[in-house]
Amino acid sequence: MAERQLSSSKKMKLENNETKEIELPQQQLLGRDDLYNKIFIKIIDFVEDDDEDPKNSLNLYICGKPGTGKTFTIEKIIEELKRRKKSRFKFIISLNAMEIASFTDFWKHISNEFPKKPKSKPALLESNLIDVIKSLSHHILLIIDEFESLIHRWTKEQVIKLFMLPKRTNGKILLVSISNLVGMPDLLMPELDSRSCMPEIIVFPPYSKDQLLNIMTHNISGEKDSRAMEFCARQVEKLGDVRQALDICKNAMRDGKIDLTNTIKTATKWNSNINELKHLPQLQKSAVVICKRLIEDLSAKKANDGSNKNITTSQLHSAYSRAICGRGGEALPWQEFMEMLNNLNSFGFAKLEGKSKDVGKRNVQIPVTWEEISKAFEDVPEVLEFRETHIGYSWKFSV
Repeated sequence: MAERQLSSSKKMKLENNETKEIELPQQQLLGRDDLYNKIFIKIIDFVEDDDEDPKNSLNLYICGKPGTGKTFTIEKIIEELKRRKKSRFKFIISLNAMEIASFTDFWKHISNEFPKKPKSKPALLESNLIDVIKSLSHHILLIIDEFESLIHRWTKEQVIKLFMLPKRTNGKILLVSISNLVGMPDLLMPELDSRSCMPEIIVFPPYSKDQLLNIMTHNISGEKDSRAMEFCARQVEKLGDVRQALDICKNAMRDGKIDLTNTIKTATKWNSNINELKHLPQLQKSAVVICKRLIEDLSAKKANDGSNKNITTSQLHSAYSRAICGRGGEALPWQEFMEMLNNLNSFGFAKLEGKSKDVGKRNVQIPVTWEEISKAFEDVPEVLEFRETHIGYSWKFSV
């Protein structure tokens, strides 16, 4: 996403117990100025107010559909905080939830950020680190991206303990969680509320057509046909996913130019996948969503273990069966599962690789994008709910 520079820094007056001025960042983000400034001000204002009331804490839950600028905005805020010489953040810790294997592993990641790692037995690492952090004279800004992965892989109590970190550390940790789940899961809210650790929810809406057009114009170099750009923005507007808009433009570029003809061809190919997905039987629609999610989870787990990230059909069927049975459903037997995969393969929605005579040892991929899936299945939200299916037991589906 493009940035634009303001001619001079802005200042905003905030009415709290007293009027004070906070210098806003000089760099602004197209289509996300208001959210960028809002989050930045909350962080800076909290740090300044912290001396007045040490019991205060900051807990932000940034959520919205994929491609709406959440991670990009937070990254630019981090850049601005690091740029400021008087920043009171000695540590800014950024974690991706997909790389955190377990609740214990989370504390190992935090421990690794300290120059002098606290010596502690694994069972005592959490409590010892909490004590160390509480004694600090400065703050820690903790950002956890793809937070929804933890919501589905951890127990409810572990997730709540994570949301309690700002409170448990007397405000020393400022928690910013970034999630593709729009809103907070209902099963969490009463417990978070009762423990006084409900985060402030900030929703990133989909980009509008004008915002998409503005971002594409600033980010795509070369000769651009305004009609082509307008067409692309209209095609993607319903999803509001800027990454999809930029991908269509880049794939439509020929010899440094983007014209209407190639843009229509590229967007039509994208839309053809959507139309074919729409006409799949309900069972296969669900299978596409479940298998794509499980393949992502299995690949991330293997990457974390340092093993080969390829997923075989037998591994996928095993994970699929556990996921379906965990929701109280009945999984397809192996033979029917393979028939379904072969059918999806014929449409190009699944990809089977390898020459092994044992079909269970062939690698499998689901090459369609989440953007295509979301648009194709927008009229069947019960199918899209399977996107939140993860390996193993999840408290989210326990009731």
